[in-house]
Amino acid sequence: MALPITLQMSYLEALLDATRERHREIILARAYHEGYQPVYLTERQREYLELHSENQFCLNLTRIVTTALADELNVVGFETDEATDENGVRKQAEWFWDVWNTNKMDAMQYDVHEKALSESEAFVILDWDAESGYPVMVLHERYTDIRVNAWEGTWSGLSSAIAEKLTGTGQGVWMIYENDDPYQKPVAAVQQWSETMEAENGNIDSRLRRTIYYPDRIERFAYGRNDEWEELENSPQRWTTKDGSPLGLPVIHFKNRGLRPEAWYVIPPQDAVNKTWVDILGAADLAGYPLYVLLGLYPTVDGKPPAPDGSNVWSVGPAQMLGNAGVKAGDASVTKYEGSDPTPLMSTLKDQIMFIAQLSGTPASRFITTAQIASDKTLKEQERELRKRALNRKILFGDAWEDVMIMARRIANAFGDAGLDENVTVETVWASIVTIDELKDQQSLGVPLESLWIALGKSPEQIAMMKDTGEYRIQREKAIWEGYAAASASGVPVEIYLRRIGLSDDEIREVVPEIGSERIPSTGM
Repeated sequence: MALPITLQMSYLEALLDATRERHREIILARAYHEGYQPVYLTERQREYLELHSENQFCLNLTRIVTTALADELNVVGFETDEATDENGVRKQAEWFWDVWNTNKMDAMQYDVHEKALSESEAFVILDWDAESGYPVMVLHERYTDIRVNAWEGTWSGLSSAIAEKLTGTGQGVWMIYENDDPYQKPVAAVQQWSETMEAENGNIDSRLRRTIYYPDRIERFAYGRNDEWEELENSPQRWTTKDGSPLGLPVIHFKNRGLRPEAWYVIPPQDAVNKTWVDILGAADLAGYPLYVLLGLYPTVDGKPPAPDGSNVWSVGPAQMLGNAGVKAGDASVTKYEGSDPTPLMSTLKDQIMFIAQLSGTPASRFITTAQIASDKTLKEQERELRKRALNRKILFGDAWEDVMIMARRIANAFGDAGLDENVTVETVWASIVTIDELKDQQSLGVPLESLWIALGKSPEQIAMMKDTGEYRIQREKAIWEGYAAASASGVPVEIYLRRIGLSDDEIREVVPEIGSERIPSTGM
């Protein structure tokens, strides 16, 4: 039974108030990932580092920590436990991949993974598109309250463009779980955003919208002119199967490990890196050029003391002159001090970056390039920790993608009469990022060529095209007949051998046309 609107909205507002600290964490992680970070600059540094107020100066390493991991995550298909048809095709596996491609998920999956990694959460909402005849999938960010500000300190360099990035967006999705525990069963999901619309007087107006997803219905609300939530005319929408049972939540939650942003613990050292980088630039600006000290004269074009507005001071570029006229006549002099080498400071910066690489388990090669070429063994060791993290995320996000496909199937059966067996299980197939040497090692151990193609990230369509080439067919037939020669030496009939290696009746007739159907063993053999 649905709760009264006032009680529903009051409960949701209480949830928002109780999770403000969570919103602040997400906003802070989002800002750092996008490069909006507090960096304290002197007036001189602002002259050459704040040329673009909308683009904050920083040496953004938090983004690299996240994208290095996101680069390892690439869905290349879905496997099912269903039987193959007469053409060797698994019907639902092919249908899942069609849904994937129709939604252009080969590109959008990276956004889903990056959002879930950088902010700790992301959401995919599904619906039915009668025009295409497929379910649709839309990525949404985690909701953050517009009243929440992630920056609580003082920062004179906080421009309006950056300030906007450090506050909540007032839109997105959040999930409600049993006992407020994200590892228990979800009971509802809420989407909130600001909608632009045409008012009665013809002007452009906006209003706050809120949609609540339940397993059996979808309720839609708008914040009306009476300063209260009102349910829309098309609400509630029935969300059930043809027999009336709940379809389930069409909102799938992608959660990063520990519900933490991937680069969360890198934020403090990121601040240190920015500080060091600013210090290096300041040192290079002040001491990287010769410094002149003038005694007995002013560094002015007219020999008079510097004007308050500096209009008569010599302009000599980065190298500055310091002068003092208060010396005895005849004692005037000019002393030149050579600039300092900033290399030691650069070494400090590189050490800090290496600490971030170690802290985050990200290969140092993703941050620093040098003239020295690391050995394959060194690079493999650096990549090992990253691959461990990637394997863990493949499990987490793989489960979420399977939930997406299961919901897509239920929606297609309910609204599109797809007739898909909902007892068939689905498993996400990920591209395995391996080196050429590792591929060679796997091939030498007898790993099938098709499995190696999957490891390289080839899609089912690309694999089908490669299997249709003459070169692949020649290699396949060569392997078949080499095997048959060995089997024949043991007295195994050709048709028995071909059946054992998985060829269908039609394929056997194609390979050995002279074999009649009466000689082909039955499927049960």
